[in-house]
Amino acid sequence: ETFGIAIVEGISSGCIPLVPDNSGNIETVPIDELRFMDTDEMKTKLKNTVDGKYDVYLNDLQQHIKKFDEKHFHDNLDEIISMVT
Repeated sequence: ETFGIAIVEGISSGCIPLVPDNSGNIETVPIDELRFMDTDEMKTKLKNTVDGKYDVYLNDLQQHIKKFDEKHFHDNLDEIISMVT
């Protein structure tokens, strides 16, 4: 699942994501500390996540994912349609 809707839903539920630094994850998780490039980095960041070191990012993440909600989608679509008509 390359877009990351499961990640967005997890954030919405109060989870802190830890994702590979590729594909749609960059858009859904814009905080570098919550992305990893290799297994060693993932292990370190997973420990930090479990220890609660990234909990400070939850509010920012929840604000960020609002751009993926249905209202935002409709507002953007209306704007695009009005530009071409």
